[in-house]
Amino acid sequence: MKPEDEDAPLHSLDGTVPPTDRAAPLWRRLLGSSSFWSFLAIGAIVATALYWIHSHGGPTALRERVGWPAAAILVAAQALAGMYPVPAGELLAFANAILHGFWWGMALAWTGWMLAALLQYTLARRMARDVDLEASMRLMPAWVRRFPVSHPAFLILGRLVPGPGPQLVNLAAGALGVPLWRYTWCAAVSILPGAALISGIATGLVEA
Repeated sequence: MKPEDEDAPLHSLDGTVPPTDRAAPLWRRLLGSSSFWSFLAIGAIVATALYWIHSHGGPTALRERVGWPAAAILVAAQALAGMYPVPAGELLAFANAILHGFWWGMALAWTGWMLAALLQYTLARRMARDVDLEASMRLMPAWVRRFPVSHPAFLILGRLVPGPGPQLVNLAAGALGVPLWRYTWCAAVSILPGAALISGIATGLVEA
């Protein structure tokens, strides 16, 4: 008998399992995708931005040097880093909360992750033909994959899955064409608890 994770179906917008057959190998489709190259370019920008912030003495020194625009710089870097399943986005949100306090820190973290969600959703819509969604979504728990991708339960709860949960929700929603308004309000709701938690830990209101 197969484990539950392998048996759970991946639903498309209408509740059916989307086809996974592709005419060309995945590597060939990705190499020919402008969105894939954009995704790689953004990764290079993230690495450059993190190095630049570090070379200027970190977030605190950056604020002392440029003033309030440092918050916008950190949010922009967080937005780009948030498109990848790496902790850089969380660290940048943490730094903003330390510098600006709980409420501003939460608002800035929320803004950064919302921008990341919308950017990845937009790229995924353009990469829809190149995304092997069935294979990617196997990383999601079976109970999440039982919901259609357009269902608010998938869009909200899936983003709360540790690790690649947010990126997989962005990818699935964009690739399968979830309406932008539904995707946006679900992202706004599901991102808020994480932003509050990061800001609370950074400012000492929540014990890690």
